[in-house]
Amino acid sequence: MRQVNEAYLLKLAWKFLTNPDLLWVRLLKAKYGAGDSFLPKMVSSSRCSHVWQGICKAWPALQKGTSWLLGTGTNARFWTDNWLGGTGNLQSLALQNIPADHLHRDVASYVVTNGVWDMVSLRPFISSAILDILALSPTPNLGGDEDVVLWEHTSSGECTMKSAYQFIRNELEPVNHEPWKLLWRWRHNIMADHDAQDALGLQPFTPQGVLLFKRSDMEYLKATE
Repeated sequence: MRQVNEAYLLKLAWKFLTNPDLLWVRLLKAKYGAGDSFLPKMVSSSRCSHVWQGICKAWPALQKGTSWLLGTGTNARFWTDNWLGGTGNLQSLALQNIPADHLHRDVASYVVTNGVWDMVSLRPFISSAILDILALSPTPNLGGDEDVVLWEHTSSGECTMKSAYQFIRNELEPVNHEPWKLLWRWRHNIMADHDAQDALGLQPFTPQGVLLFKRSDMEYLKATE
């Protein structure tokens, strides 16, 4: 049951990432200061709603299971997202800690004015082998399409409940799963939200369809409509 809960939250995090125009996504971003960019700032605390805490907890798994098809290079983050072939995220391969002001820069920010990679800035942080791979990779096209995020574990690139469950089951290391119990806890303090059910592709009024928001969240949603 724990792995099913984790899969629900991973699917919800996917919907949160890929549907920024949905009302519940925009309101949660506004409420928790996640910003307006495609990749939100995922910061959680014990004062946040259980749903927001769950999405934040699922975020590392989401990043691990996704990759990016570059277009403009303005949505994918250079260090923390999987965008360079099969290398994984470049932060995990860095030769030293990435400065805080560089860590969340997008891919396009490492392209210099003549349209080539900024090797001078990158050389202190990336091995020569990775730099060689990067040199062979095309730079983003600022006049092209937006970057596209893909779920690596389906042929369609969409995160499904089945693929999320298999990913959780097969690839994630055991962690403290207390936060994942939130879907089955606090039942008397929360109420169903149809946007959250739609986000997971679930039918309302079924046991699986009861992904829930705290009452305080629902009051916030209604107040800001």
